[in-house]
Order: sequence, then C-alpha cells, then structure tokens
Amino acid sequence: MSDVLTEVRFWAQVIGDSRRTVICPPDLESRCKGYVDARGLGGLITVKASPYCPTNQILVVDEQGLAGSMAELLARPIRLRP
Repeated sequence: MSDVLTEVRFWAQVIGDSRRTVICPPDLESRCKGYVDARGLGGLITVKASPYCPTNQILVVDEQGLAGSMAELLARPIRLRP
C-alpha cells in the first residue's frame, strides 16, 4: 500500500508543478480560454486578462515558481557592504 500512496503523491506533485497561468490582453481572453478548454487543459492552465499585457502577446507564468523564488530571496540574510 505504501507504494501506491507514494505513486499517488508523486503524480499529485507532477500535476501541481505543471500548473501555469496565461496572462493575455482582454481582447484575447476568450480565444485563449477556448484553446485551453479545447485541449482539455482547464485544470492545469489558468487564463487571466490584463490591460497591461502587450497587444497580441501572451505571457506564460509559473506562479508557484515565482512564489518559491521570492521566498528563497526573502530568506537570505541581508549583507551590508563595509
């Protein structure tokens, strides 16, 4: 039973790590959501519209990766130059 539980935890981690956010201009939001839904990736890819996104471009963001990098950066000690 331990092996099955380990495998379930492994695949849950893989799915969690593969989540991404697509940031797009508001006029492309429905098109991006359509592409994501047509490929059955609605559970892995979140589409968010932003007026600050460059026209006719999309950004793919790993929000968990950004949060981890920020936590690592904030955990470092502050070094003052002499």
